[in-house]
Amino acid sequence: MTTTATTTIAWDPTRPSALQILQKGQVHTLQAGTGTGCYSHELTALIQLIPTTTKRTLPETLQHYRAVLSQCIDDAAEDTLDLDLLKLNLAVLHLSEIVLGGSISTAETVRYLRHHHLPSLPNLMPEYDNMLQAAQPEQWEGYWSLLLKFVMHGCLEEAWRLLSKHSLYVAATNTTVQDREYARTMREIEQSFLVVRDLLLLAPIPGGRTHFYDPDAEKIDEVEAVVVEDLEVYSHDYQFWETTNPTNHGVDVPLTFHAEAALRKHKRWQNYVQQVRSSLVRHIPELAPLLAILSGDIREAPCDSWQEALLVELLYRQPHLQHVSRRARALAQSFVNTKEVDQALLQVMEGNAGEALHLLYVYGAGTGAALPAVLLALLCNVFVDASILEGESVVERRIDFLCDAADAIRSSLARTEHGDLGVQLSVRLLLPFSEEERIRTWVADILEHYAPTTERYARAMVSLVRPLIERKSLQILDATATMLLSLYRPCMERLDFATAVWVLWEGVELESLVLKENRALGACSRALSLLCIDTVETILRLALAVSETEVTRLADAKVVGEAVVEALGPRIQDIPEAMWLMHSMDLVASLDQNDEKMNDSILQLLEGDSKNGVGLLRTWHWHVMRIAQQAIEADIAKLDTKCIRVLMERFIQLSEYAELHSSNSFMDPATIASIETALAHGLAKAFMFENAKKAKKQQDGDSDSRSNINTSNMHRYSLDVQQRLVEELLDS
Repeated sequence: MTTTATTTIAWDPTRPSALQILQKGQVHTLQAGTGTGCYSHELTALIQLIPTTTKRTLPETLQHYRAVLSQCIDDAAEDTLDLDLLKLNLAVLHLSEIVLGGSISTAETVRYLRHHHLPSLPNLMPEYDNMLQAAQPEQWEGYWSLLLKFVMHGCLEEAWRLLSKHSLYVAATNTTVQDREYARTMREIEQSFLVVRDLLLLAPIPGGRTHFYDPDAEKIDEVEAVVVEDLEVYSHDYQFWETTNPTNHGVDVPLTFHAEAALRKHKRWQNYVQQVRSSLVRHIPELAPLLAILSGDIREAPCDSWQEALLVELLYRQPHLQHVSRRARALAQSFVNTKEVDQALLQVMEGNAGEALHLLYVYGAGTGAALPAVLLALLCNVFVDASILEGESVVERRIDFLCDAADAIRSSLARTEHGDLGVQLSVRLLLPFSEEERIRTWVADILEHYAPTTERYARAMVSLVRPLIERKSLQILDATATMLLSLYRPCMERLDFATAVWVLWEGVELESLVLKENRALGACSRALSLLCIDTVETILRLALAVSETEVTRLADAKVVGEAVVEALGPRIQDIPEAMWLMHSMDLVASLDQNDEKMNDSILQLLEGDSKNGVGLLRTWHWHVMRIAQQAIEADIAKLDTKCIRVLMERFIQLSEYAELHSSNSFMDPATIASIETALAHGLAKAFMFENAKKAKKQQDGDSDSRSNINTSNMHRYSLDVQQRLVEELLDS
């Protein structure tokens, strides 16, 4: 017979966020989250993405997601490992916003292609800045090809900046030669350059004339034509292509999008390009390919990808979106470098929302990275809410994505200093969907295995889940109680009693929302009761302590008691164990202050703990006996006959208990005998005290027979008589 070694795994009962692994007789601890971490820019994006109470439309929601992710990418270092994945996620978001979010327009499609599928300026020519400083930049290799790329991408402001550095134009604008023929030639050259300048800077193309277009800009610098006349096209006319909130810098820019008006502007500009094309090429032959593209002849445009070809087509040949997905697929088939991801993007362009989710999963969320996982979950939810995706399976998949995203957040932040924040973000992500049972179960699981490091994080988490508890969710209540108890224990260990008591009382209040009159069955209620009873036991046992160690322990117990009294406030009346604690503190305080409250404190401690009229024995009743013995022997307080009677009743019960449990070290025969003697003396003193009061009443009779007044009938006499009688009783 062979045996196989087994590994026992269980959650650490003292710290639920840790896992205990018993292997080969040794206990190993593993934290609940083992993620690889999260960059600061990703954490900032997560905080901004997690749903809040802000209500947005579908386009506004997708624009918000894109803006957050775009800022995250801008803040990331170039060597960030997942930067390329984030950029692809951004492209999917942007395309989904255009095609599925109701923001479809030629201008936005152009910006999508520019930002996500075309190389940036540094990649086009790293030595660009040096070339601009050269005396003859047109002689640099790549000058004309870069100028052509600028035009193909619709970055016409960048194109003019580069063309204006041409040495011939610079010479023409600064010529001082007296030769008339030469001067005339230079003026013609300058005129040609300025015509090109006007064509570039007035072009009403969709998406703006620069790669750095800002649709939210409050002010756009106007550019006036220098040589072109009667064109009736202005520098702000590219806004005719904007479908939402155009910045109106011209009286003829409509507040709503009209395709016909945009096309008329575009056609008028392009016709003018056709008119001047040949004369411009005569003076500057190198501009021929550039002017051909501007005029709509894009057959010779040196496109490197189907995305670039589609961009050129949208800018100069067919600036409308009719059959755009079909046109894009046809262009993609003509390029051999079309990748699998391009095919998926084409499906999204055709309106396939499921493919958008699949792309986010394959290129990010499936790796367990927090930010892509959250984006996938949120985008899926947007599609479901907008009925873009329908069906029971889609709803279930949305829950799967949400739960996976919550786990990704926790695991990614578990190994960082933001572990508590990771748990909060996970719960915040799930709470808006808590009507689903699976989501509530997942939230409960998160709470059960979460040990907040500080009171602040515990308060924040309680405030998040409190609405669920108010809706009578027993599952969330139990999980929250587990979380609070995981903070309570370390607080007690480090003597942070105020926080420990707050934790328990917070749990008690939450339990009262669900359990009502059965609140005492709650975990936090039981823990608070046990804490109060243990503290009562400690205070009463050490009340007569003399050693330094015991005095210190007594002081700590008093701090706990004070924290309980302060935290509960008026509600202390609802917790019997807390009342015992308060009375035990009063009893010990009366030893030092010769306080007449001792009678009441003893009665509350001995009589207040009863059930169905039968007094219940507590171990600390014995300590009350010893305190009473000390008070009687030292004549600290005058105990009345009722108090002595209750003490003697409990003493008899305790003595009988001691006989049955002879091993009890607290109740040795000598101590029992000394207490019995003290109680006897105390009873004698109580009778003597009461007899003296009666005798004084008989001797001090007056005209209104105060000596015959029965205290139970005092209300029948005048206030003056009542006052004098009370004063006499106090003096006696």
